[in-house]
Amino acid sequence: MTVLLLIRLGLLPALRHRALRHHGTLILLTTTIGLSIGVLWECYEWVGTHVLGIEMVVGYTDTIADLVMDGVGSLLAGIALVGWARLGFTHRRLRLRRPA
Repeated sequence: MTVLLLIRLGLLPALRHRALRHHGTLILLTTTIGLSIGVLWECYEWVGTHVLGIEMVVGYTDTIADLVMDGVGSLLAGIALVGWARLGFTHRRLRLRRPA
């Protein structure tokens, strides 16, 4: 989802762009962005707990579990984006029929 938002904002090239035609690049990019967002979340949890005094369930196990799930989810999202690109949804739009 984040990759699509960054493409829409013009911060990343479109999926049909030559740089993202290699499917491994798309999967790696999606996974990297997902893990980066996960790391930012862990920083937020640390600041919330240690600086702001907010009660959160944090600890080493929680952090590792969060980052593993971020990685797995981002990897699956990258694979889904490759499937989406292979189906051709990156360069054609389907018109919706108006209800009669």
